[in-house]
Amino acid sequence: INTNKKAKKMNSMLELVEPEEVAEQLCILNSDLFRNIHPIEFLNEIWKKSDDETSPSFQFFVDRFNKESYWAATEIISFKDPKLRVNALRKFIYIIKVSVKLF
Repeated sequence: INTNKKAKKMNSMLELVEPEEVAEQLCILNSDLFRNIHPIEFLNEIWKKSDDETSPSFQFFVDRFNKESYWAATEIISFKDPKLRVNALRKFIYIIKVSVKLF
């Protein structure tokens, strides 16, 4: 086994997709996930005594949010050039602005 191979880096797909499309698709998915959480589950989160008491729907939504946050952060820091990082950050800020308008 050749251990000298460098890991292949997947190219960012952020440049290939319009920010409006990304925002729209994230809003569609996340709004469906959010609506699947019963209001009583939010109250249960406030009064829970341990982390084991989390509802599956609520926990899935939180995990999804964390994955999206991780994706945004890793996309931004994947660029070595500071100008490209700034452009990626701007694109995510624009995606957020569009998402807020859609929601």
